[in-house]
Parts: sequence; structure tokens; C-alpha cells
Amino acid sequence: MKSDKNIFLLKIALVVIILIIFANQLGSRDAVGLAGVLSMIPLVFLVDMLGHLMKRKISNMLELAYLFFLLLSAIIGTGLMVYNMGPVYDKVVHVFSGVLTVFAVREFWGKEIAKQRPLIKFMFYVGIAALIAVTWEIYEFTIDQTLGTDMQRVIDWGVADTMIDMIGALVGAVGAWIFLNWTKKI
Repeated sequence: MKSDKNIFLLKIALVVIILIIFANQLGSRDAVGLAGVLSMIPLVFLVDMLGHLMKRKISNMLELAYLFFLLLSAIIGTGLMVYNMGPVYDKVVHVFSGVLTVFAVREFWGKEIAKQRPLIKFMFYVGIAALIAVTWEIYEFTIDQTLGTDMQRVIDWGVADTMIDMIGALVGAVGAWIFLNWTKKI
């Protein structure tokens, strides 16, 4: 139970950080950016919502990994605008998203898929990571088209950013699958 309390305190700390970032950006008059920062708050509690919907407790380890991912991607990457400093940070976050996806798939469907042949398991784990990567890129495209932003860095990179993001997620997923398979955790 102590770890549940620590996770709750971590979530409160993340919300406070988000609110500080929001307060710092108030003078920018960038309504899209401000809305984006505020939209991070529900993401802090996404695992709780999923657990409630699925009627199950998500492991503390997976929840911590997700919160770390949220810190890297939304809070540091977007909120503190580290993504604007160059492409490397974005690529690292996308690789980590693939790793996180494989561990989440293992937690949610590991027992059911464990009975399958290795190739089927590989296709399932990596396929879910690919689906999430494509869905994220569709989200970025939709935001860019509707709000006039450039999340996909089309101006600077063309389609290379999108492709490298998806490839990075797949590299992370394949690496995580190899690790779990090698350690006999799949």
C-alpha cells in the first residue's frame, strides 16, 4: 500500500508541475499551447481510468513506467518545449513508447497470448505497438490540420519525422519483445 501512496503523491507532483508550466505560459497568449498544457492533467490519471474501465488493478511498475513516459513526453517534451530543441529527444521518446507498449500488452494480454507460437506472439506484441504509433501520428496530423500547428515537423522534415517516429516505436517494441522473450517473461 505504501507504493500506492507514493504513486498518488507522484501524480500530485506532476499536476503541480503542469500547473506551474501553465502559469509560466499564461503571458504567451497561445491558446492552443495553453490548452495543450491543461490537457496533460487528465493524462496523469489515465491509468486509473483504464483500470476502472477494465475492472482491474494496473501494476505499480507499469503505472510508474507510464508516468515516467508522461513526464518525458508531455511535461518535459511539450510543456517545457524540449521537442523544439532538436529531433533526438523526440526519437528517444518514441522508442520508449514502443518499449512501454510491449510491457503494457504483456500485462493486459500476456497470459492469453503466452499459449501461442513465438511468431504469433511477436506479431501481436509488435502489431499493437505499430497500431499505437500509427494512431499517434494520425492524432498529430489531425491536430496539425485542424489547429494549424506543426507537431509532425512537416515544415522542417517533411514526412521523415513521422516515419522515423513510427520506426522508433517499432524498434523499441522489437527490443522489448526480444528482452522479454530472452528472459522467458513472455
